[in-house]
Amino acid sequence: MPIPELETIVTKLNAEREKLVATLESTREDQRRQPIYESGWTLYEIAAHIASAEKENIRFIRQTLEQDGARHLPQGRVFSLDEWNAQAVGKRAAQSWAERMAEMREARQRTLDTIESVTPEQLTHRGTHAVWGEKSAEGMFKILYLHDIMHRGDVSRQLGS
Repeated sequence: MPIPELETIVTKLNAEREKLVATLESTREDQRRQPIYESGWTLYEIAAHIASAEKENIRFIRQTLEQDGARHLPQGRVFSLDEWNAQAVGKRAAQSWAERMAEMREARQRTLDTIESVTPEQLTHRGTHAVWGEKSAEGMFKILYLHDIMHRGDVSRQLGS
């Protein structure tokens, strides 16, 4: 991978996902079932959220790489992040812990596969995301590992680990 910015991003994506998975996998089943957030989300819902969010975000990043100026949603459309997250997590309600962790790994692999094909020009493409606002493709990739850091921190604080 000849683009230095992407080498750094891949290193952080791998490191942060490894830390997040280690944190999640170090939990007991009773811990996985206790609420982590005020919304009532448990580790089961958090794992489903991480996978679903990354899949959707990499879909949009790919769109941005192909079309500079891509828009995640039509301008003026009302978007509720809470509703989108609830629907995406709800679709995964029947998944086992192992299936959720596998989907997280699959989502991260899609991200890494996408990065392999990025050109220097594409890295500067910009898109307007429903939540993030206008960002470069490089910035969008960074948000993916920051998302892992945020949720790992929340889980660690809640569980005292």
